[in-house]
Amino acid sequence: MVRKAFGNAELVVEPTMSAETVDGWTSIAFMRLLSQVEQDFGVKFKIMELVAIRTLGDLVDAIEKKAN
Repeated sequence: MVRKAFGNAELVVEPTMSAETVDGWTSIAFMRLLSQVEQDFGVKFKIMELVAIRTLGDLVDAIEKKAN
């Protein structure tokens, strides 16, 4: 899912990934990822929740909070 959103099949996915560390992490790519996450995991994020997500680890934490 992450590789597809960022258009990089070779991307090594790590919790510390962020816009500063990943080529191709654009706002559009991030929105594609969020849309796929919401669809696949059946969650919906509020704007303020999205603003707090800075890394892939933050996204995982947000998903876990929504799931519980």
